[in-house]
Amino acid sequence: MDVVECRSEKQWDEVLAQFTDPPFLQSWAWGEFQKKLENETFRILVKEGRRVEAAAQLYIVRSRFFTFLYCPRGPLARNKEGLKEILTFLRTKARENGADFLFIEPNNVSFFNELVYLLEGFVNNYTIQPQHTLVISLNRSADILFRSFRKSTRYLIKQAMKKNVTISVFNTLSRWNDFARLLLETEKRQKFLLQSSTYLRRQFTKLAEQKIAKLFIAYCGDIPVAGAIILQYRGTATYLYAASSENGRKIGAAHFLVWSAIQNAKQKGCKAFDFWGIAPKDKPKHPWSGISVFKKGFGGEVITFPDAYAFPVHASRYKLYRLVTFLRAKRILRIAQRKWLSVVKRE
Repeated sequence: MDVVECRSEKQWDEVLAQFTDPPFLQSWAWGEFQKKLENETFRILVKEGRRVEAAAQLYIVRSRFFTFLYCPRGPLARNKEGLKEILTFLRTKARENGADFLFIEPNNVSFFNELVYLLEGFVNNYTIQPQHTLVISLNRSADILFRSFRKSTRYLIKQAMKKNVTISVFNTLSRWNDFARLLLETEKRQKFLLQSSTYLRRQFTKLAEQKIAKLFIAYCGDIPVAGAIILQYRGTATYLYAASSENGRKIGAAHFLVWSAIQNAKQKGCKAFDFWGIAPKDKPKHPWSGISVFKKGFGGEVITFPDAYAFPVHASRYKLYRLVTFLRAKRILRIAQRKWLSVVKRE
């Protein structure tokens, strides 16, 4: 087998089309966004003759304290030979680029779990991307989809319509400030920050240029009350980031926005709508517990991805990274628990 680097957008898109449900994190557009963040990006192909047996898009993340090679929702592989070959190459690539460790988050659940024995030298790691998500099949009529929603979800959608909430869709930054204000209000209400508005602005700009991102904003009159960045890639729409005002929550604007995004995805030929992250079933105090209740109101199937794995190039540096990640996760959990307790006391 030959291992080559892909430098052609057309070729990369053709390769990904050969895999079932390729994730947007492996898309050419996502790689170009990483370049905007000054993360050196590689697209690797393993070929047997003309046939591509495995593929991986990965990039170097350089922080103040650590450097690692990261492959989100990859690598993609047809068989164990292709997977073995690309994992061997990625180990070498990590060493050559001075990484402290290589980090992979596989996408294909059943295939990867069967071949986990190929991960010699890898260790289980915390995931960066959501390990659990909720996916709605769009292979049904809009009427059947709507009737499958929780009763309270249907009620709030209808309430927003009665309040004359309208949904606008943008593929430019013309109304970004409306969304940024909603993000700020949501952050204050939730008491923790996942991504900065500046980061999301850069992300949306690049992905919109590549025609896979849209900004949905719900308005009550002229006032923005809910917003979301929705991706549409290879037949799957993804509810990537969202925000709402306090009034928007009360009148069902966020519910109506999601319903509008689902209908838009159906019209554009998408077969699935991914809510991009829910809390684990056995962790009621998880930071995402509240938003998970909201998402589950739309029905869908819970999908759990394989564990993440790391290949330590420098064992001591990797152990330090694990410690820092653990302490950060504990801090976020403490904030979420305080918020959860304050809600319980009010009730």
